Amino acid sequence: MAAGFSGHGFKTSPSVGGLVADLVLDGHSSIPEIPEADFRLSRFAESDLLRSPHPYVGAGEMR
Repeated sequence: MAAGFSGHGFKTSPSVGGLVADLVLDGHSSIPEIPEADFRLSRFAESDLLRSPHPYVGAGEMR
């Protein structure tokens, strides 16, 4: 399942579509920088949050 996109989804959909195709056809990502484990549903129950290597500076102050 590839869901939960906001306004930026139209920009990332080609990459997401390629990853979903890889997972369906081969069971793994063909792009080493994008591990398929990041997209497992159990990640939420495990509290295994994804951390951006390039976080927004000052994002905490925007609330």
